[in-house]
Amino acid sequence: MTDFQNHDADGADGDTPFVTERKSSETTVEAILRSVATITGVDETELDPLYDAVAVEALTALVDHGDRSVRVTFGYEGHTVVVDGDGSIRIVDDPPRNPPAGSD
Repeated sequence: MTDFQNHDADGADGDTPFVTERKSSETTVEAILRSVATITGVDETELDPLYDAVAVEALTALVDHGDRSVRVTFGYEGHTVVVDGDGSIRIVDDPPRNPPAGSD
């Protein structure tokens, strides 16, 4: 994989995804954590465990050893994470949810 990273200056804004590829020195999981930490402005150690959002071993097996056409999508830390078999990772803010009618 390359060390390519491309995102808008404001991070993921709901319209513009944060796009990155796994660096040659990191795993897919490390790339996801690095990217979400960058977007949210918090240290990686302050993020919820990734295994609470996705089966990490399965994700790693699919992306690292699977078909290039594979795509895994899951929610994590208020974002939608999309990992493609080519190693690219896109992260987009989840839209805010409207409260149910009649709730305060």
